[in-house]
Amino acid sequence: MIFLLKLKNITKDYKTGNEIVQALKGINIEFRENEFVSILGQSRVW
Repeated sequence: MIFLLKLKNITKDYKTGNEIVQALKGINIEFRENEFVSILGQSRVW
């Protein structure tokens, strides 16, 4: 199988007040050839 893009062990932490929130923890994503993908989520303006 041919992958056009592989993302491994993706993490995203952000601080809210005195607390650190793990939004993503070790996420793996593989996008294959001829595959249509949409990633949806809330946007945040800093």
